[in-house]
Amino acid sequence: MSDNVKKTDYGYEIKWATTESYYSKILVFEHPGTKTPMTFHKEKTKTWFVNSGDFRLRWVNTKEGTLYEHDLKEGAVFHVPALMPTSIECLQAGSSIAETGNVDLNNDDYKINSGSLSK
Repeated sequence: MSDNVKKTDYGYEIKWATTESYYSKILVFEHPGTKTPMTFHKEKTKTWFVNSGDFRLRWVNTKEGTLYEHDLKEGAVFHVPALMPTSIECLQAGSSIAETGNVDLNNDDYKINSGSLSK
C-alpha cells in the first residue's frame, strides 16, 4: 500500500490532504457488520459525509450519559465535536465516508471499547 493508504480492521483509509489546520481522508468499509471502535478525541473535531452505502452511527451524549444511534444514507452529513464518543458500523459492502477535521493528532484517539457497545 502507498504511504497515504492505511489498512484498518474495517477496510482501509485513504488520507488525501494533511496541513497544519486540517486533514481529509476517505474511510472504506469492505464488509457489512464491520465497525470502528467507540472513540472520542480531546482536540479533534471532524465532519463525515457518506459517499456511498449505508451506515449505523452510534454516539454518546456525555451530558446525559445516553447512547444514541441513527442510520446514515448516501449523502448524509454528521459533525462530531471534540469529546463526543462515536462509532460507525457498515451496513452495505464497499461503503465509504469522507472525513475532514481540524487536526490529525496521533495521540488524540481515546477508545472506549472495540465497537461492541450496544443500545
